[in-house]
Amino acid sequence: MTYTHHGRELIPLQCEYRSLYDKKLIKDYADNGGSEEKMWASVDVTEKAMSHIKETDPEKYDCLMRELSETLYGKHYNEEMALADVAKMCYLDRNGVERHGAHWSVEDVEAATAGKKFPSGVNM
Repeated sequence: MTYTHHGRELIPLQCEYRSLYDKKLIKDYADNGGSEEKMWASVDVTEKAMSHIKETDPEKYDCLMRELSETLYGKHYNEEMALADVAKMCYLDRNGVERHGAHWSVEDVEAATAGKKFPSGVNM
């Protein structure tokens, strides 16, 4: 399905929510010698829209931010994503009691792994 706005085709993002963004607007601006100052101003406009999405649809916001992060940094799982995912965890403890969030804090993990050696590329 193709979406249009004022005669322009809107390109869907890969996010499962299929949010729409008019890439052509930015590309045309850049191709015609747009200034870096105005490009940053467009980031400010986008930030306002993202703030609204964060308030009204946190799941969609998370999906979009992860997609943006992957676009900028590759498939790197950062601390912010890890903490958000751990906060959503649900599990049963040894006694069968349902628990939510982290069992160990970041400080607990750091203390338990202090002085241990990890393979190259492991962030601690």
